[in-house]
Amino acid sequence: MLTQFSLSFISPEGLKFQSFSGYAVRGIFFDLIKSVDEKMAEKLHSSKDIAPYSVTPVEFVESGRIVYRECGPMKGRFKITVMKDEISEILRDAIISRDSINFVDRKAIITEISVREFDFRSFLENAKSVRKFSIKFRTPCYFRILSSKEGRRRGQYRAYPLPDPVFLLRSVLRLWNSFSDVKIEEKFVEWVDDGGVSISGFPKGIKTVRVYEHPTTNKWNVGFIGRV
Repeated sequence: MLTQFSLSFISPEGLKFQSFSGYAVRGIFFDLIKSVDEKMAEKLHSSKDIAPYSVTPVEFVESGRIVYRECGPMKGRFKITVMKDEISEILRDAIISRDSINFVDRKAIITEISVREFDFRSFLENAKSVRKFSIKFRTPCYFRILSSKEGRRRGQYRAYPLPDPVFLLRSVLRLWNSFSDVKIEEKFVEWVDDGGVSISGFPKGIKTVRVYEHPTTNKWNVGFIGRV
């Protein structure tokens, strides 16, 4: 089961983050898990496996505009998606016990909590074939690829900040097969690689954005945004 938690809030003072707001939301996720189950928080933080969760950055409720580093007083929201029932239950217990959350040194008042659940099997059974589709990458996205023959031996990766249907759908397949009880065959990626899915264009173009994970270190990522 895939569960998505959406938290809406009011920030009377505005928000100011040390880095990209998505990293701050990830920190809030770990704080929430830790408040209920400290061992689970440590396990998730130290795990080298595919993460069973994802978060969105903070955005304005009315416009949907993404907050990168700071903003004035706002009505905002963010979402946390979890792909394991055990973690969903821990997160649920943590959220319902709160009436506010802290973004660094700024308090935000929770105004609404909504939960959506997606069953993998039902999703697949109700799926319909399409001839075309588009994806809007609202936050910086990149793919990790092995850097070279020597890099493969060492397990070294580099960022690839461009839309690529093979990299995208291979990542989706890995997530699906890691957490779903209904598996999709690997030959799906072979079909994509043979031209089953191709890019037809970028209606309004794409661009790259650099985001820093920490204000005083040189740790950053570059990703692309735009509709593909």
